[in-house]
Amino acid sequence: MADCVVHYDSLDTSSDKQIRPSANTFETLLECKKIRESLGGENHHIDQCNKIPENLGEIEYFYHRKCFQKFVYAKTLLKRKTSQDGCQGSNSKLQKSTRKTSQRQSDEATGSRGLFPNICMICKKKELRVKSVRQSLSRIVTNTAERTLKEAAIAHNDLEMMTAVTETDLKAKEFQKHEKCYLDYTRVVRKTAESTEGGNDDKQSGDYNAVLSLVDSDIIGCQQCLSMETLMTRYCGNIGTRQSRHKLKERLTKSFGDQIVFLQAEYHISQVLISKECLHNQMISGSSTRIQQSALKRAASFLQESVLSFLEEADPLPWPPTVESLVSRERQYPELLQLFFKELLSFKGSHHVTAERVDRLTDSFCQDVIHAVSKGKFLTPKHASLGLWPS
Repeated sequence: MADCVVHYDSLDTSSDKQIRPSANTFETLLECKKIRESLGGENHHIDQCNKIPENLGEIEYFYHRKCFQKFVYAKTLLKRKTSQDGCQGSNSKLQKSTRKTSQRQSDEATGSRGLFPNICMICKKKELRVKSVRQSLSRIVTNTAERTLKEAAIAHNDLEMMTAVTETDLKAKEFQKHEKCYLDYTRVVRKTAESTEGGNDDKQSGDYNAVLSLVDSDIIGCQQCLSMETLMTRYCGNIGTRQSRHKLKERLTKSFGDQIVFLQAEYHISQVLISKECLHNQMISGSSTRIQQSALKRAASFLQESVLSFLEEADPLPWPPTVESLVSRERQYPELLQLFFKELLSFKGSHHVTAERVDRLTDSFCQDVIHAVSKGKFLTPKHASLGLWPS
């Protein structure tokens, strides 16, 4: 087979098929060749321009999609140049047309940030009804959807769409579309991909053992979770189509049964595969944490009730406090509160033996809690003595 007529060595085209151009595609190549020759400099791409013949039937030639897409980017370069010339006061018809188009797109856009207009970029409408049901606009949020749209533009030979999306980050620029319009527009690419995959099933089946080993060692053995895209890359070298991912999912379900579980947080996020045992352990861990939190809340409630009851029954400390009043108040605090701090401060196995340090800290912490719960209105010996301390 002949080489790509506009081949770029910098592009990875090892997985791309060579396509025989139609008459319309040949006219596009000739037009872009003239544009690049007129631009000159680094935009000339002399090697690619010299390979394009003047007539369609002179030689047999083909092209890669990626190479074709980069070469026809010359149209976008021309629009940029004419737009810049228009800002400098040029009055040519081409520049006037460019300015009108740019103004119309700017009026429809959501702002001056270079985003796509707030309409479906496929049907050029904001609203669409299918069987009396209104279709809302949605954005392209995945690399797969972006790549599929760009390939569909080339397959349809849609020069307007190719100019708009080539070398553009559709996710960042908020490319919007109706779901029905997107499915209809990209159907030709998806059918081609599915038919190609169907013809290569025998070639890809040999890599299934690598997927089995990965699931068995990482997911089941090491209790990890992996995305379906990771498994598809190990399976056939790319993330595949929706149908191929579904086939792999069915094969894994047959191989591992109820040992694995497929989870998906949102519809536009890839599924992840996790072992059932890992999921069960996570659920038990979460349940245990909730039980502990509930027990702590109940304990805090009991202690609060005990302190409030103490505050209602205890006599206020006289002011100014006397030595007798301070001594009489020592260690006369709620029993539950004292028990809590003694259990907290004592070592395991020796909490029944109350050390002098534990008693001292328990007495100090109990006074702090009572003072805090009363919002400073109830004076304890500790806080009263702090107020009397000489400066």
